Parts: sequence; structure tokens; C-alpha cells
Amino acid sequence: MLKFMLAMFFGLLCSVSSAQYIQYTNNLNHFASASHDRFGREVIQLNSRLRFRPKLQEFIINHEKAHFAMNHFRSNKPILLQELEADRYATQRSSMGARRAAYRFFLLGGGSGFNKSHGSSWSRARRIRNY
Repeated sequence: MLKFMLAMFFGLLCSVSSAQYIQYTNNLNHFASASHDRFGREVIQLNSRLRFRPKLQEFIINHEKAHFAMNHFRSNKPILLQELEADRYATQRSSMGARRAAYRFFLLGGGSGFNKSHGSSWSRARRIRNY
């Protein structure tokens, strides 16, 4: 368990730019979120109650990074379109192993099943495969 946690920690340090901070919290009802803290820093929060393998976590972090890179916080685009863009960004910037892990996770119904902001798990798997 300790080896797994250390691997995740060091993997996060390598995969997140210095402009973004990772916070683990048990106050999320979903995987992760991207926001700005009171100092204006970019923060990615990960749900500490969920334990993802490093490759899936790489994809999730890249998805959240997309919201900063694409300036979604100041966008008037519909939420679903923002999430589609974030999935494309994550797919393009994640390793092949991370893309495969995300594809399998969503194909097997992992995640939300269906919600208005992200679409169905199966549609996300299809998008990851097709990008």
C-alpha cells in the first residue's frame, strides 16, 4: 500500500505543472474538480475516497488540466461542450496506457453512469477511442 501511495504521489509531481496544485479531499461527490483558490492559483482536487490506479489518475488529472488550458472558467460554452473538449485534451495529452485505462473504466460503466455535464460512461469511452 505504501509503495502504491508513493508511486501515485511521485507520479502526480511529474504529471502536473508547477502552476497547478493537487489537493486530496473527501468533500467531492465525483472524481475530481478544477478551480482557483483564494490566491488565484490553479487547484485540482481529487476525491480521496476513490482510489484510482496511476494511469487512470493521469487521464483524470489531464482532463482537469484542460479546464485551465482552455479557459473554461470564463467560457460561455455549454458545460457538456466544455467536458467534451476536456476529454479530447486529456486523450491527446495522456499516455497510451492512460487512454486505455480511461477507455476500459468508462466502457465498463465506471464513473457517473450518466450525468448531464459529462454524458454517459459509454459515450465517454467511445470519445476516448475515437479522438
